Amino acid sequence: MYCAKCGQENHDEALYCMHCGAKIGRSRGKSKTPWLIAGFGLATLVIIFIFTISHSLKTIPLGRMIGQGGIRVTLQVDPRPDDDWPAGAAGRAAKMESIREILLKRAKSLGVWRAKVVVQNANAYSPRVVVELPGVKGSEADIAESICSTARIEVRHLRDVHYANGRQYRPTAARYALDISTDEKGDHYAFTDANGRIVPESQVLAESPLILSWSDLKPVSMAQKDPVSHKTAVALEFTPHGKQTFADFTRRNVGEILAIVLDGRILSSPSITEPILDGRAVIRGSFSVKDAQVLAGFLNASALPVHLRVVIKESL
Repeated sequence: MYCAKCGQENHDEALYCMHCGAKIGRSRGKSKTPWLIAGFGLATLVIIFIFTISHSLKTIPLGRMIGQGGIRVTLQVDPRPDDDWPAGAAGRAAKMESIREILLKRAKSLGVWRAKVVVQNANAYSPRVVVELPGVKGSEADIAESICSTARIEVRHLRDVHYANGRQYRPTAARYALDISTDEKGDHYAFTDANGRIVPESQVLAESPLILSWSDLKPVSMAQKDPVSHKTAVALEFTPHGKQTFADFTRRNVGEILAIVLDGRILSSPSITEPILDGRAVIRGSFSVKDAQVLAGFLNASALPVHLRVVIKESL
């Protein structure tokens, strides 16, 4: 170290010049420069480490993150007589690809954007499909039942039904009386015959002519606030063919009772008060907003061409 007064060289740790005695003005500690450089380097490494970890987490599927959880459901094709299930292997493989796309759309309607759907043995007569829903919370049984439902919606004519408790709209006599009750679980539909005996809902629906099916729906269903009941409902819109069919039927059958049916279960049973010519309908019931959104999403994703049954359900 050099003295600022006389310019002579001194030891690095000297406080005074050994030649002229002038104060050098330097503290006894070592130079701070190496420590500053080391600190800066360490901070840089920490920033790089944090960025690397954050980027890695973004590339990890949510279902694989610790504590994220989720559901994995294994479904197996379970063909029924009324299913559209090809006999040939090539046709079955094409159907399985369609099923995979439908299930992915359903997952998105549940709010799961990183779902994984994998088809196993697509050419087999009864192949399987594995659905992973990362981050989904709730009952495994309920989610499994929901995801594998065929979502086949129908509009049927309850031609042999009248409302019980004085709610008689049909001018002719009917074989069955329909009583509608509501509790915290939703609406319930009970049928009885002229002797007061309970008649299964499935029997009444089997005897009720089909007017429209899921193939007559446009993929534009949506949850909305019903302007009549001010409750959550699901709005439907029919294809041009469905619109014409529904208009013709309602024009001829004012006063009759309909059933809007999903997978063999009545969701709503309105009466026809006037011809419906605009090709639109509303499913009214005891829906939560979330349930209505999921139902609309499932209807828009299309119905499954074949029944599926749950063979394995587990947590991720």
